[in-house]
Amino acid sequence: MERARRILVVHPPLTVARDFIDYPYFADLGAVQLAATLRARGHDVTLVDAFALPASGLTWRDDGRAHLGASVDDVLAAATGDGAAYDHVVVTCTPFHRPPHRDDILAAVLAGLAARAPATPRLLADAYQSGQHYVETGDDAVLAAYPEAAAYVKYEAEVTVPALIEATTPATGTHRGASPALADLPAPAWDLVDLAARDAFAARVV
Repeated sequence: MERARRILVVHPPLTVARDFIDYPYFADLGAVQLAATLRARGHDVTLVDAFALPASGLTWRDDGRAHLGASVDDVLAAATGDGAAYDHVVVTCTPFHRPPHRDDILAAVLAGLAARAPATPRLLADAYQSGQHYVETGDDAVLAAYPEAAAYVKYEAEVTVPALIEATTPATGTHRGASPALADLPAPAWDLVDLAARDAFAARVV
């Protein structure tokens, strides 16, 4: 590794229909695990989890979908409110963001981050965790939907995202995430999460 970077990892809010499958309220695990992996490589990592902010909860939208997590404004305030400058921003995306279509919540988070720090490279990552459902997309479809991101990592993130961040040239395009050796991974970085707020979110949702 050439040098330690200051990295922001964001798990954005998401929306679900009234009837859904899987466990959307656990979809932040990929971001928490990625944060741990980046930190273990010596980087200075800030994690903003939309499921673990003071007002994180469930609200019903006019279109009948449920918004899970904090508001976009609260997420952006947590990510940029202290004026911190980052070398890289990684935003995780989930099947609940309905790829490859442009999801309004994910788009608003990316656009807000881009407006606040336009020169900071932004990377989208599935941060897939075993056992989750997955929505397969064409290689260029996700980046076409989110031009605010320069690069996109499909599938697992723990190997490929650090490699792209540590590369000597800025990452662009779509990359297939390599599968990590699970025994070599650090434990998820739950210490970077406000667990009391996370538990309160779960109580409001489940």
